[in-house]
Amino acid sequence: MDSTYLKLIYAEAIFTIPSPNQTLVLLKETNTEFNPELLSSALKLEKYNTTFKKSLVLGVLGADISYLYLYSQKEIALHYLDNIHSLLENLEITKPFQPAFFKKIEENFGNNDTVLIYLSELYRKCDEYLKYNDRNEIGTLIIAGGWIESFYILTKLYSKTNDKRLFTLILYQKEIINNLIKILSPLYKKSTEYKGLIDDITDIAYEFDVVDSKESIIDIFSDTTQNITFVKNETKYVLSGSQLEGLLTLALKLREKYIF
Repeated sequence: MDSTYLKLIYAEAIFTIPSPNQTLVLLKETNTEFNPELLSSALKLEKYNTTFKKSLVLGVLGADISYLYLYSQKEIALHYLDNIHSLLENLEITKPFQPAFFKKIEENFGNNDTVLIYLSELYRKCDEYLKYNDRNEIGTLIIAGGWIESFYILTKLYSKTNDKRLFTLILYQKEIINNLIKILSPLYKKSTEYKGLIDDITDIAYEFDVVDSKESIIDIFSDTTQNITFVKNETKYVLSGSQLEGLLTLALKLREKYIF
Protein backbone atom coordinates (compact mmCIF):
# COMPACT_ATOMS: atom_id res chain seq x y z
CA MET A 1 0.00 0.00 0.00
CA ASP A 2 1.22 3.52 -0.80
CA SER A 3 1.92 5.01 2.62
CA THR A 4 1.08 8.53 1.50
CA TYR A 5 -2.55 7.87 0.53
CA LEU A 6 -5.64 6.62 2.30
CA LYS A 7 -8.11 4.81 0.05
CA LEU A 8 -11.50 4.95 1.70
CA ILE A 9 -14.72 3.18 0.79
CA TYR A 10 -17.93 4.65 2.13
CA ALA A 11 -21.42 3.95 0.86
CA GLU A 12 -19.82 2.00 -2.02
CA ALA A 13 -17.95 5.12 -3.19
CA ILE A 14 -14.15 5.27 -3.22
CA PHE A 15 -12.34 8.37 -1.97
CA THR A 16 -8.59 8.87 -2.04
CA ILE A 17 -7.19 11.29 0.51
CA PRO A 18 -3.49 12.03 0.97
CA SER A 19 -2.50 11.02 4.49
CA PRO A 20 -1.05 13.64 6.86
CA ASN A 21 2.31 11.96 6.25
CA GLN A 22 2.35 13.11 2.64
CA THR A 23 1.74 16.76 3.49
CA LEU A 24 4.31 16.71 6.28
CA VAL A 25 6.99 15.05 4.16
CA LEU A 26 6.53 17.79 1.59
CA LEU A 27 6.83 20.37 4.37
CA LYS A 28 10.21 18.95 5.34
CA GLU A 29 11.38 19.28 1.74
CA THR A 30 10.84 23.06 1.95
CA ASN A 31 13.58 23.21 4.60
CA THR A 32 11.34 24.84 7.20
CA GLU A 33 12.68 24.63 10.75
CA PHE A 34 11.08 22.46 13.42
CA ASN A 35 8.63 24.43 15.56
CA PRO A 36 7.33 22.65 18.70
CA GLU A 37 4.68 25.35 19.21
CA LEU A 38 2.77 23.95 16.23
CA LEU A 39 2.02 20.70 18.03
CA SER A 40 -1.05 19.86 20.05
CA SER A 41 -0.51 19.34 23.77
CA ALA A 42 -0.07 15.66 24.58
CA LEU A 43 -0.46 16.57 28.25
CA LYS A 44 -4.16 17.38 28.05
CA LEU A 45 -5.69 14.06 27.01
CA GLU A 46 -8.08 14.16 29.98
CA LYS A 47 -9.92 17.01 28.26
CA TYR A 48 -10.90 14.69 25.43
CA ASN A 49 -13.66 13.01 27.40
CA THR A 50 -16.02 11.74 24.69
CA THR A 51 -15.59 9.18 21.91
CA PHE A 52 -15.96 12.02 19.40
CA LYS A 53 -13.13 14.04 20.94
CA LYS A 54 -10.86 11.05 21.52
CA SER A 55 -11.26 9.89 17.93
CA LEU A 56 -10.52 13.34 16.55
CA VAL A 57 -7.40 13.84 18.68
CA LEU A 58 -6.13 10.37 17.74
CA GLY A 59 -5.90 11.62 14.16
CA VAL A 60 -4.28 14.84 15.35
CA LEU A 61 -1.58 12.97 17.27
CA GLY A 62 -0.87 10.88 14.18
CA ALA A 63 -0.05 14.05 12.23
CA ASP A 64 1.97 15.44 15.15
CA ILE A 65 4.09 12.33 15.57
CA SER A 66 4.85 12.23 11.85
CA TYR A 67 6.06 15.82 12.13
CA LEU A 68 8.19 14.92 15.15
CA TYR A 69 9.84 11.92 13.52
CA LEU A 70 10.58 13.87 10.33
CA TYR A 71 12.52 16.36 12.44
CA SER A 72 14.24 13.68 14.57
CA GLN A 73 12.52 14.72 17.81
CA LYS A 74 12.63 11.25 19.35
CA GLU A 75 12.03 12.09 23.01
CA ILE A 76 8.87 14.08 22.33
CA ALA A 77 7.75 11.62 19.65
CA LEU A 78 7.87 8.68 22.07
CA HIS A 79 5.66 10.59 24.49
CA TYR A 80 3.13 11.18 21.73
CA LEU A 81 3.35 7.52 20.76
CA ASP A 82 2.45 6.56 24.35
CA ASN A 83 -0.60 8.81 24.11
CA ILE A 84 -1.66 7.23 20.83
CA HIS A 85 -1.38 3.81 22.45
CA SER A 86 -3.48 5.00 25.40
CA LEU A 87 -6.19 6.37 23.12
CA LEU A 88 -6.28 3.13 21.14
CA GLU A 89 -6.79 1.22 24.39
CA ASN A 90 -9.45 3.65 25.56
CA LEU A 91 -11.32 3.37 22.25
CA GLU A 92 -10.83 -0.42 22.27
CA ILE A 93 -8.85 -0.54 19.01
CA THR A 94 -5.83 -2.50 20.20
CA LYS A 95 -6.83 -5.89 18.77
CA PRO A 96 -5.28 -5.31 15.29
CA PHE A 97 -1.80 -4.82 16.77
CA GLN A 98 0.79 -7.27 18.01
CA PRO A 99 2.48 -6.31 21.31
CA ALA A 100 5.74 -5.60 19.47
CA PHE A 101 4.18 -3.20 16.95
CA PHE A 102 4.86 0.01 18.88
CA LYS A 103 8.30 -1.24 19.88
CA LYS A 104 9.22 -1.50 16.20
CA ILE A 105 8.35 2.17 15.70
CA GLU A 106 10.65 3.10 18.59
CA GLU A 107 13.48 0.89 17.37
CA ASN A 108 13.42 2.36 13.86
CA PHE A 109 13.91 5.93 15.00
CA GLY A 110 16.27 7.64 12.56
CA ASN A 111 14.91 5.69 9.60
CA ASN A 112 12.10 8.06 8.69
CA ASP A 113 10.83 6.09 5.71
CA THR A 114 10.35 2.97 7.85
CA VAL A 115 8.71 4.88 10.70
CA LEU A 116 6.26 6.60 8.36
CA ILE A 117 5.35 3.23 6.85
CA TYR A 118 4.64 1.89 10.34
CA LEU A 119 2.57 4.96 11.24
CA SER A 120 0.56 4.64 8.04
CA GLU A 121 0.09 0.93 8.78
CA LEU A 122 -1.17 1.85 12.24
CA TYR A 123 -3.95 4.03 10.86
CA ARG A 124 -4.74 1.62 8.02
CA LYS A 125 -5.21 -1.21 10.51
CA CYS A 126 -7.40 1.04 12.64
CA ASP A 127 -9.57 1.90 9.65
CA GLU A 128 -9.95 -1.74 8.58
CA TYR A 129 -10.74 -2.90 12.12
CA LEU A 130 -13.32 -0.17 12.67
CA LYS A 131 -15.05 -0.89 9.36
CA TYR A 132 -15.15 -4.62 10.10
CA ASN A 133 -16.70 -3.94 13.50
CA ASP A 134 -19.20 -1.42 12.15
CA ARG A 135 -17.57 1.57 13.88
CA ASN A 136 -16.96 3.66 10.78
CA GLU A 137 -17.64 6.96 12.51
CA ILE A 138 -14.51 6.64 14.66
CA GLY A 139 -12.33 5.99 11.62
CA THR A 140 -13.85 8.99 9.85
CA LEU A 141 -13.08 11.26 12.81
CA ILE A 142 -9.49 10.01 12.97
CA ILE A 143 -9.05 10.99 9.32
CA ALA A 144 -10.66 14.38 9.96
CA GLY A 145 -8.38 15.01 12.94
CA GLY A 146 -5.28 14.19 10.91
CA TRP A 147 -6.34 16.61 8.19
CA ILE A 148 -7.17 19.41 10.65
CA GLU A 149 -3.73 19.18 12.23
CA SER A 150 -1.72 18.85 9.01
CA PHE A 151 -3.66 21.73 7.42
CA TYR A 152 -3.06 23.87 10.51
CA ILE A 153 0.69 23.16 10.51
CA LEU A 154 0.83 23.89 6.79
CA THR A 155 -0.95 27.25 7.06
CA LYS A 156 1.05 28.35 10.10
CA LEU A 157 4.35 27.61 8.38
CA TYR A 158 3.21 29.41 5.24
CA SER A 159 2.23 32.48 7.29
CA LYS A 160 5.78 32.59 8.62
CA THR A 161 7.75 31.80 5.46
CA ASN A 162 5.56 32.72 2.44
CA ASP A 163 7.19 29.76 0.71
CA LYS A 164 5.65 29.23 -2.74
CA ARG A 165 5.75 25.45 -2.34
CA LEU A 166 3.70 25.70 0.86
CA PHE A 167 1.29 27.99 -0.97
CA THR A 168 0.84 25.31 -3.63
CA LEU A 169 0.18 22.72 -0.91
CA ILE A 170 -2.48 24.97 0.62
CA LEU A 171 -4.26 25.30 -2.72
CA TYR A 172 -4.10 21.53 -3.23
CA GLN A 173 -6.26 21.14 -0.12
CA LYS A 174 -9.26 22.14 -2.27
CA GLU A 175 -9.45 18.60 -3.64
CA ILE A 176 -8.75 16.94 -0.31
CA ILE A 177 -11.38 18.84 1.66
CA ASN A 178 -14.11 18.00 -0.86
CA ASN A 179 -13.44 14.28 -0.39
CA LEU A 180 -13.27 14.73 3.38
CA ILE A 181 -16.73 16.31 3.43
CA LYS A 182 -18.09 13.42 1.35
CA ILE A 183 -17.03 10.84 3.92
CA LEU A 184 -18.20 13.00 6.85
CA SER A 185 -21.60 14.01 5.46
CA PRO A 186 -23.44 10.73 6.25
CA LEU A 187 -22.79 11.49 9.95
CA TYR A 188 -24.30 14.98 9.81
CA LYS A 189 -27.42 14.11 11.80
CA LYS A 190 -25.70 11.77 14.25
CA SER A 191 -25.16 14.49 16.87
CA THR A 192 -24.60 18.22 17.30
CA GLU A 193 -20.86 17.50 17.56
CA TYR A 194 -20.76 15.95 14.11
CA LYS A 195 -22.99 18.67 12.66
CA GLY A 196 -20.74 21.39 14.05
CA LEU A 197 -17.56 19.78 12.74
CA ILE A 198 -18.98 19.24 9.26
CA ASP A 199 -20.33 22.81 9.14
CA ASP A 200 -16.94 24.20 10.17
CA ILE A 201 -15.06 22.19 7.55
CA THR A 202 -17.66 23.13 4.94
CA ASP A 203 -17.03 26.81 5.72
CA ILE A 204 -13.41 26.27 4.73
CA ALA A 205 -14.53 24.47 1.56
CA TYR A 206 -16.56 27.56 0.62
CA GLU A 207 -13.40 29.64 0.91
CA PHE A 208 -11.74 27.25 -1.51
CA ASP A 209 -14.50 27.86 -4.07
CA VAL A 210 -12.57 30.91 -5.29
CA VAL A 211 -9.54 28.75 -6.12
CA ASP A 212 -9.26 28.26 -9.86
CA SER A 213 -7.56 25.24 -11.38
CA LYS A 214 -5.70 25.46 -14.66
CA GLU A 215 -4.70 22.27 -16.44
CA SER A 216 -1.90 22.32 -18.99
CA ILE A 217 -0.16 19.70 -21.09
CA ILE A 218 3.49 19.39 -20.11
CA ASP A 219 4.51 16.41 -22.22
CA ILE A 220 3.26 14.24 -25.08
CA PHE A 221 5.00 11.04 -26.05
CA SER A 222 4.15 8.01 -28.18
CA ASP A 223 4.76 4.30 -27.86
CA THR A 224 5.12 3.22 -31.49
CA THR A 225 5.20 -0.47 -30.57
CA GLN A 226 1.69 -0.23 -29.13
CA ASN A 227 0.51 2.67 -31.27
CA ILE A 228 -0.45 4.64 -28.15
CA THR A 229 0.03 8.34 -27.43
CA PHE A 230 0.44 9.44 -23.81
CA VAL A 231 -0.42 12.94 -22.60
CA LYS A 232 0.99 14.16 -19.29
CA ASN A 233 -1.05 16.92 -17.67
CA GLU A 234 -0.25 19.32 -14.86
CA THR A 235 -2.86 21.08 -12.73
CA LYS A 236 -2.06 24.42 -11.13
CA TYR A 237 -4.25 26.12 -8.54
CA VAL A 238 -4.65 29.88 -8.46
CA LEU A 239 -5.81 32.05 -5.56
CA SER A 240 -5.87 35.83 -5.50
CA GLY A 241 -7.07 38.64 -3.28
CA SER A 242 -7.86 38.43 0.43
CA GLN A 243 -9.29 34.91 0.24
CA LEU A 244 -5.95 33.42 1.26
CA GLU A 245 -6.07 35.33 4.53
CA GLY A 246 -9.58 34.00 5.09
CA LEU A 247 -8.36 30.43 4.64
CA LEU A 248 -5.51 30.92 7.09
CA THR A 249 -7.87 32.39 9.69
CA LEU A 250 -10.40 29.56 9.34
CA ALA A 251 -7.66 26.92 9.63
CA LEU A 252 -6.60 28.47 12.93
CA LYS A 253 -10.17 28.75 14.25
CA LEU A 254 -10.94 25.14 13.35
CA ARG A 255 -7.84 23.89 15.14
CA GLU A 256 -8.47 26.03 18.25
CA LYS A 257 -12.10 24.91 18.49
CA TYR A 258 -11.44 21.18 18.54
CA ILE A 259 -7.83 20.74 19.63
CA PHE A 260 -6.56 21.98 23.00
